Amino acid sequence: MKKNRYKNKTEKVVKPNIFLKPVLIILLLCLANFILIYVYDFTMQSRYFTIKKIKIIGNNRVVSKEIMGLAKIKKTDNLLSINLNLLEKRIANHPWVKDALVKRNLPSTLLININEEIPLALVKIDNIAEIIINHNGTPFKEYNPEIDKVDNLPVITGLVLTKYDNDYLFKGQLLNSVLKVLTINEFGKIYSIKADKNMGISILTFDQENQVLMKLGFNNFKNKALKAKQIKNYFKNHMANKEICTFDLYDPENVFVKSKDKDALHNLTKGGA
Repeated sequence: MKKNRYKNKTEKVVKPNIFLKPVLIILLLCLANFILIYVYDFTMQSRYFTIKKIKIIGNNRVVSKEIMGLAKIKKTDNLLSINLNLLEKRIANHPWVKDALVKRNLPSTLLININEEIPLALVKIDNIAEIIINHNGTPFKEYNPEIDKVDNLPVITGLVLTKYDNDYLFKGQLLNSVLKVLTINEFGKIYSIKADKNMGISILTFDQENQVLMKLGFNNFKNKALKAKQIKNYFKNHMANKEICTFDLYDPENVFVKSKDKDALHNLTKGGA
């Protein structure tokens, strides 16, 4: 019997080209990249996304013209080509701008929301300059009476401007004490504050038209304000002919008060002796 010569013969298998799949993947990636570049160029040059309106809100002190100058944009720019982070940083370079938020409103409007600094007081540095600080005690602008409308802000003396990293700031116990005093409404209208590293805080207030000096020390300001208010009411009800001119509230348990006779003050204003 003859052997089957085909029985153990290995069948020939056709294998696919191992390089074909990677080549196809590369071609597809190139095609997708080309399409993305085309779409990007089309949108960046499309008139459909040209800025037609720039809306600025939140600016009370800073005029829109100044903001536009800092932003360096114009209505012919493409809205999608604007770098929002860079734009926000440029606008925040204005001393009166605390921060800015810029958004796109497709297809053609740019929204700029301004958050301005709120002035708290003027800090006088010797006789060199006056610096405006915000409610955190952070200096943000040198005061210019010709352009800065900050009337009736209290004037602070005695604070020291110190360099921290790349900024000049007010720091320390005296600043913290000043900020606490300025939050207490019971003191009334504060005209000026003197900070002294040895004696603490002294303030000059107005009681109607009468100036009142209050020596407060370093702490417990709320209780001292209430104590001064009680003494004022007592004078008003029982010593109406007297005007308080000085409070020494360094120790609220032992308050010293200096007063003047209203009649004498009246005569002095009239030119009397």
